[in-house]
Amino acid sequence: MKVTESDVGLAVDDVSFSIGALKILVGVTMRAERGRVTGLIGPNGAGKTTLLNCVSGLYRVTGGTISAGGKELQRLRCYEVARAGLGRTFQTPQVVESLNVIENVMLGGYSRVPQRVLRDSLSLVWQSGDERRLRSAALAQLQRVGMAGVADKTASVCTHIERRLIEVSRA
Repeated sequence: MKVTESDVGLAVDDVSFSIGALKILVGVTMRAERGRVTGLIGPNGAGKTTLLNCVSGLYRVTGGTISAGGKELQRLRCYEVARAGLGRTFQTPQVVESLNVIENVMLGGYSRVPQRVLRDSLSLVWQSGDERRLRSAALAQLQRVGMAGVADKTASVCTHIERRLIEVSRA
């Protein structure tokens, strides 16, 4: 099956990343199709994590372009990349132990909720609509990974795999 540009969710084109004279990534190009799982494999030291750090805005590329849905990302900060709809997880699952599963997933949506300082300081009632939308979206993500039944479970008692699925849902 041929991949068309409209199918591309993430495009990495000729990306390079250096620290001083040390070239870590040189001319990396890849595509990830929208709605599909794409794996990135290679030996230790190949630059997989560095590439993910560049894509997510943790590192600034020294050359090339990164785009998602046609929007260039390589100059954006992490929170701006997240607002553009691109999330990531890290090797060790990070959850807020005192929150339940659905609340942990909801945290991933707050970067997409418009911040209205005046509104938020005047009335918490107005926030209820945003919270309902976040809760609904979080529940949908938990359903996708088969965890809707444990949405109210406290994260501190979740297994390692449940914590990973919380992270995937949050991203």
